[in-house]
Amino acid sequence: NLIRYNAIVGTTETFSESMRMLQHVLLPDRFGNERRLERMNDLFEKYTANDSDDTTQRNPSHMGSISTSSVMAELRKDDVFMKEFQEYLKYEQVIFDFALKMHHMQYDLAMEAEKRKAEPIIV
Repeated sequence: NLIRYNAIVGTTETFSESMRMLQHVLLPDRFGNERRLERMNDLFEKYTANDSDDTTQRNPSHMGSISTSSVMAELRKDDVFMKEFQEYLKYEQVIFDFALKMHHMQYDLAMEAEKRKAEPIIV
C-alpha cells in the first residue's frame, strides 16, 4: 500500500529529514499567498533542526523519568511474554524497515531537487 498509494513516508526516528521532505512537497515554488508561505516556512523552521546547530523545539514529556529503555528492561524479565511479543512485532519490523528505506529514497530525491533549484542555470 505504501507504493500503491504513493505515500510520503516520514518517521520520528528521522524527524528532521521527514519535516524537510514535507516542506519540499507542501511548499511549491509558486505559492499563491506570500503571507501564507511565510507562515508555513516559520512553522517548518520551528519544528525542524537547524543544520548548523541541530536544535528543534520539542514538546516536553509529561511521563517524568519513564524511558523506553526502562520499559523494555521490565518487559525482558518475562521470557514467555518477550517471545510472543517479538513474534508479533517481527511483521511490524518488516513493514517499518521497508518504509524507512522508502523514506530515505524519497528524502534523497527531494534534497537533490532542492539542490538543483539552487544551482545557477548556465546557458
